[in-house]
Amino acid sequence: MTPAVRGWILTAHLVGTIGWLGGLVMLVRVLRYHASEPPSVRLTLSRLEARIDWFVAIPNALVAIVAGLVLVRLYGMAWFRHSLWLHAKLGLVLVLMLVHLGVSRRRLRLGKADPNTPLSASPLGVVAFAIFLLSIAIVALAIHRPMVGGG
Repeated sequence: MTPAVRGWILTAHLVGTIGWLGGLVMLVRVLRYHASEPPSVRLTLSRLEARIDWFVAIPNALVAIVAGLVLVRLYGMAWFRHSLWLHAKLGLVLVLMLVHLGVSRRRLRLGKADPNTPLSASPLGVVAFAIFLLSIAIVALAIHRPMVGGG
């Protein structure tokens, strides 16, 4: 494969990653508003949350993951076996996927809840901070590619 094609796949991976993280952060932020706003706006916020998840976060996650898998395939399995930094990065991406799944489940529960039920936004602040830390760790691993145990 030509370097130009590889560059476009890397571009898709990076743009998908940025869109995924941005959508996830937006979704968590709107969920926090959902918990603190009056019942009269909760239906509107539920619709907004669903749109952010289905039209921003999930499609961008798919683009990032598929492009990343294509890149791993292009570099080859021998490279993959020796790139322990990538194993760590993929582990963190798996954690990010689980966080996204948890946020989506919370979105669905809030959408089905009685609008007059009091809600708590406290765990969402921790989730937003976890997304921030995960994104820093993933980017740092991708850029610095530490040589721990391999290249």
